[in-house]
Amino acid sequence: AIESHQVDASYIRSIVRRSLNRIGVQSLSLVQFYWWNTSIPGYLDAARELVSLQREGLIQHIGLSNFDVSLTKQFLEAGIPLATTQVQYSVLDRRPMTSGLVGLCEANDIKILAYGVLAGGFLTDYWLGKKRPSMDTINRSLVKYLLVIDELGGWDLFQSLLGVLRRIADRHSSCSHVSDSGFVKPDPNPNPIHVSIAMVAICYVLDQKQVGGVIIGSHNSRHFMSTVASTQLQLTREDRSDIDSIVQNTLRGHVYQLEREDGSSHASIMKYNLNRVNGPTHLEELCQRFLQLHFEANPVEATRVGYRLPPTEAYERYAAA
Repeated sequence: AIESHQVDASYIRSIVRRSLNRIGVQSLSLVQFYWWNTSIPGYLDAARELVSLQREGLIQHIGLSNFDVSLTKQFLEAGIPLATTQVQYSVLDRRPMTSGLVGLCEANDIKILAYGVLAGGFLTDYWLGKKRPSMDTINRSLVKYLLVIDELGGWDLFQSLLGVLRRIADRHSSCSHVSDSGFVKPDPNPNPIHVSIAMVAICYVLDQKQVGGVIIGSHNSRHFMSTVASTQLQLTREDRSDIDSIVQNTLRGHVYQLEREDGSSHASIMKYNLNRVNGPTHLEELCQRFLQLHFEANPVEATRVGYRLPPTEAYERYAAA
């Protein structure tokens, strides 16, 4: 872990410089600030340093990541200009709404960037009708969201929600193409659009106040077009009512409260401080960058048994010793 005295101007500047070099730009469009342990002081001072970098032109906009209402107010009262806040938000997790964060963002013109919109992939057609997976058979991301499902009421309730989302998707799939007012215009060319559970889940979050965008991860490029198409889908009042009738509760506490609780099951799977210079993630990045530059300068040579990598100068010196 990094103590607060180590997060100084030099450290913050090195992180921003690293991002600039990694992306290959002169100014970062948005830097979202995250401080995993708020019991360690210094987060406001660190944010002020971001403001200094913003004045220098190295940063265009400043945002937050996983801060609740009270902490967000501290940044605003300190004069930190916030453009965005990134939080978990979905049909399963409505803490941004119930905790008052949405209202605070609305009052201060802060856009919400929502992640966890598909609950790591649980909010998709794949899981409709499936049995609850065991924790040891799924990846860490799915474990995180399975804990959310358990917290809300369990797998049976979740399956009821998926069933409702599927029925809503079917209602919109019966229309043929997107009109200016949504999926409501019949198409003389009978080629109906297939609306998925994921599209409905994405649209639900995009419909919420102050949501400026959703963060969707995918391992398959074919999901890209359906994700884009979900921005054109318009849920009806009946659709939203059907969803709300199933999920009447939300996770307890404020935004990211469960994930910060020491010893909680939600906190136990979190990986903290991945940005640390010289940490494992940083070293992995350096190795990947080295290999990229090495192969660009020294293309691999195909052989009958695979690929023979051209030795580096350092390796040649080592081999000759």
